[in-house]
Amino acid sequence: MGAIYWHLTEEKKLSREAVSAALSAWEIIELKNQGRVVGEVMKSGKEIHVALDTAYRHGRGFSRKNIIDVLGRLLAEETFLVTKLARGDENHGRFAKRLGFEKVRSDEDFDYYWLGSSPYLRASK
Repeated sequence: MGAIYWHLTEEKKLSREAVSAALSAWEIIELKNQGRVVGEVMKSGKEIHVALDTAYRHGRGFSRKNIIDVLGRLLAEETFLVTKLARGDENHGRFAKRLGFEKVRSDEDFDYYWLGSSPYLRASK
């Protein structure tokens, strides 16, 4: 079971059927660290979401190399990326900002973020 599927079924308590149907519209990209799958990025158009395996959260899974390899490739394809988080989700907001996302607006339910470049990508040139 992948990190995204696990997050949605076990942490968000969505049904397996609903998750399977919803994920069919998304591209799933594995994140690897030293040859091990540590998480996934789900992408639909310019929108992405990242899920890390629980063993690799808190800075142990999404490395600078992942940022350069995965976000760099996605930014080259799309020019910019967006994501949204539950409004006021401080933990995931910090993670998004660490990747270079900037919060651009909020509504009653969500905080919306935009990424045109990442400080990690600029440093790798």
